Amino acid sequence: MALLAGKTVCITGSSRGIGRATAIECAKHGATGLILHFLGDAVTEQEVLSLKQEIETKYAPAKAAIVPGDIADPATSSKVR
Repeated sequence: MALLAGKTVCITGSSRGIGRATAIECAKHGATGLILHFLGDAVTEQEVLSLKQEIETKYAPAKAAIVPGDIADPATSSKVR
């Protein structure tokens, strides 16, 4: 059953832990667009890049966009569309 078939989801803190697991589960449930938000430092950037690759490889046709920065900052949140 595809609970999120064709939907786009935005997950903050998606580089590791609960956020990463949530992104993977959303892709498993049919989400085809994922917006992955992360803090923006070098460590979390590598983590979120590996998540993007995993999602797009294992759960095609899902596509992931990456948005770095502080989600409370209007400049960052305006990139989440």
